[in-house]
Amino acid sequence: MVARSVLPLALSSLAALLALGLSLSGLAWPDQYQPMTPARLMPGTLSQDVVSLAAALGLLGLSRPLSQPGAARLWLVWLGLLGYLAYAYGLYAFETVVNPLYLGYVAVFGLALW
Repeated sequence: MVARSVLPLALSSLAALLALGLSLSGLAWPDQYQPMTPARLMPGTLSQDVVSLAAALGLLGLSRPLSQPGAARLWLVWLGLLGYLAYAYGLYAFETVVNPLYLGYVAVFGLALW
């Protein structure tokens, strides 16, 4: 029997919690994007927050079933959601969308890739 590490689930849950907070913050206060994001790109930015919110909730919802044995197919869903968080927050981290949430973007990106 191969021992399972809880580290991947712990780090992905932490990334999901951070992404949840960042998405909710972006949706609640969209004016924090204004210095760097033109008005024509705001619908896409807010849409990305909505999708990131759904991905974060999905990751948090999967953390319990994945801790049980026999959840091989769920790991693929987990990997896809985590890959989305890495991609979405990697865009913010590399494009240097500098706003009050920037360090959170870098943290989610790093946790999703770990």
